[in-house]
Amino acid sequence: MALEAPQGISLKDIWSVFRTRSTILLALADLGPFAQYVALTAWLPTYYHEKFGMTLSEAGFVVGLLPLAGLIALACSAALSFRIKRRKPFLIIPGIFIGFAGFGSFLVGDNLVLPIVVVLLGVCSWVYIPFLFTIPIEMPGMSAQRLALVMAVIITVGSTGSIVSPWLVGFTTDLLGTYWVGFSILAMG
Repeated sequence: MALEAPQGISLKDIWSVFRTRSTILLALADLGPFAQYVALTAWLPTYYHEKFGMTLSEAGFVVGLLPLAGLIALACSAALSFRIKRRKPFLIIPGIFIGFAGFGSFLVGDNLVLPIVVVLLGVCSWVYIPFLFTIPIEMPGMSAQRLALVMAVIITVGSTGSIVSPWLVGFTTDLLGTYWVGFSILAMG
């Protein structure tokens, strides 16, 4: 099966893709979790060391559970995304729990409960991605060019949040003397 030669896309078409409700909602659905994930992986080891008295290696190990759990969740949800047609539960349920797990990641000081909370956060931070990225593919009237633009918007918005979020935590911590403000803003996002 040969691929079609790409058709040109006008600036008007590009702008219409950027401002469609579905593109904006999909981009925002990735923004919060991705921004929180990057900021927490950047700052939690220092926070655990300073506030909970963990060694840096212990703190790094606990935070290292976040991407490990995320990788396993991502692989499982990618396999599920081919079999399960309903997308919303895989966006809504992790979307609810990611906020609670985000708060728990800096409020739970118990050495036994904290790794469980961090694993839950890792799962919620990654399990939605295959479902989120299959939504544009399944939208009516989607062409290869429009799909590329929608994906570019989703990735650009999420990446922008991931650039700003560690800075936000550092800035609010320096300004207010606590990590809680920056962490809380991201957990609510």
